[in-house]
Amino acid sequence: MRPYQEELVETAVRGKNTIACAPTGSGKTEVAIYVAMSHLNQRETDKQPARVAMLVPRTPLVEQQKLRFHTYVRGKYYVEGFHGSGLKGSSRRDIVLACDIVVMTPQILLNMLKSIRQDERLYVCDFSLLIFDEVHHCTKDHPYNILMQMIHDYQGPKPQTMGLTASLGVAQVPNEESGMAAIFDLMANMGATALASVKRHVDILAQWVPKPDDGEWLFLMVFNKEGATCCRNGRRRRIGRAERVVREANNVRLGALQVSAFTGSYARHPPRLR
Repeated sequence: MRPYQEELVETAVRGKNTIACAPTGSGKTEVAIYVAMSHLNQRETDKQPARVAMLVPRTPLVEQQKLRFHTYVRGKYYVEGFHGSGLKGSSRRDIVLACDIVVMTPQILLNMLKSIRQDERLYVCDFSLLIFDEVHHCTKDHPYNILMQMIHDYQGPKPQTMGLTASLGVAQVPNEESGMAAIFDLMANMGATALASVKRHVDILAQWVPKPDDGEWLFLMVFNKEGATCCRNGRRRRIGRAERVVREANNVRLGALQVSAFTGSYARHPPRLR
């Protein structure tokens, strides 16, 4: 784990529902794997049942993420993956219940949670941790959001949730207020009480993220009492003009947000980096 990845897992490994925001190429999958394994290890120590599901929005990601888990798990935990063309019915249910970690598309999980056939059905309490890749999709009628609504309404034990994203869904908002509203909506949809971002190791993060090839940058603003630090952290399609869409939030019940993202043209509006 790189130092900035250790920052991203701090709240999740303490059992808090967390959204982790970091740029593409920074190793968010490794963050998810670390949280999943820490969760399973702790539940085993506490003699509590555990099962982790990692949800991915596209079918090709199922096999990709399953293989990444296999690389780190090394046989300690049973990992399987499912998508729309996988096994059906009770065979799939039995395999899921035999797994320690399962990677699947959200629609598969929704279908199994809603199934009227007892031999096909899963329950929310069958999982102790759900990890949502590209969690910025958790809005409106996306399967992520429908799934979270089911979890909010569920009366039994609820799983811990963790979301991973590079954007927080604020890239296209018109102003700062809309950006903050989008973040709070996402956190509410996910039931998240923590927004994890890189604050102490921004310089190390900048060494690992992909470098742009067209002069368009996504910047990460990290706020603290002493001021703000700006770090180039990834490529964006041409935006047209520099626009900060999120600022430091004060006096909010979800906790002090210390990360702000804005898009801009590096060629025409170079920010001061420090």
